[in-house]
Amino acid sequence: MTGLRTTLIRRLMTHIVGTVLLLVLASTSAHAELTSAKIERWMVTLEPVKDWIHEQGTGLDQKKLLSAGSGGMAGMFERALSEVERAGKLESFSTMLKQHGYHSPQSWVEESTEVMRTFVAVNMGGKIPDAAAIEAQLETLQNSALAESQRAMMETMLKGTLAMLDEVKSVSKEDIETLRPYIKGIEQRLGHRH
Repeated sequence: MTGLRTTLIRRLMTHIVGTVLLLVLASTSAHAELTSAKIERWMVTLEPVKDWIHEQGTGLDQKKLLSAGSGGMAGMFERALSEVERAGKLESFSTMLKQHGYHSPQSWVEESTEVMRTFVAVNMGGKIPDAAAIEAQLETLQNSALAESQRAMMETMLKGTLAMLDEVKSVSKEDIETLRPYIKGIEQRLGHRH
């Protein structure tokens, strides 16, 4: 019983800390203005980043590179950057990004998060799903008979969805309108087909 209680307290604390970090992220990034110049610079880097990743071969764990997690889009890009660093490729990645006007990989991560958060907001068309339903699924999951590994995976996905919803809610109308003319170009570069 004590072990279960400790686990629940740890999960609750992790969730609280994660929520606080997301609120800090949302409040700081909500003040950042998305400009056409930022969007265009970011779009230009997509192919070189894809090429760079391909050139690294097995040096990078592809699953970790763009894995979903409980940290939303910001967390996904941060995890990707951590994987690049773990593989000892940060200097090479930084050099490639500097050729495209970024002063650091972190600045590219921040801009990628800002653009993708706005991209998702535009695609949702103002119809953001109800977080309460996802939170209810999380609560139900805690009491489910699923194996621990399955429960942990589902919990991570649901928390990631909640984090993404929080990120999308922080997008300003101005940023949405700035990005809107670039939607088709971004979709093409990401490989979306319509």
